Amino acid sequence: MALLELCEDAAFDCSRLVACLDRTTEPEGLESLTKDLGWAGFENTTLARWVEDPHGDDIVSTRWLLLDVEV
Repeated sequence: MALLELCEDAAFDCSRLVACLDRTTEPEGLESLTKDLGWAGFENTTLARWVEDPHGDDIVSTRWLLLDVEV
């Protein structure tokens, strides 16, 4: 929640916050954290925003579960 508040500060000029969760985290902890972030407005996302794929496919990280929210 503190990061969301910082994003609203004009000095940071953030429009989107991305959380990267380690997929090797114990399943119960990962599920709980994902659920909590979902309540705060975070949704699953892909790497498509940062990676150019000639086929136009969404790029999914095998290491990280990416969640983002517009602020």
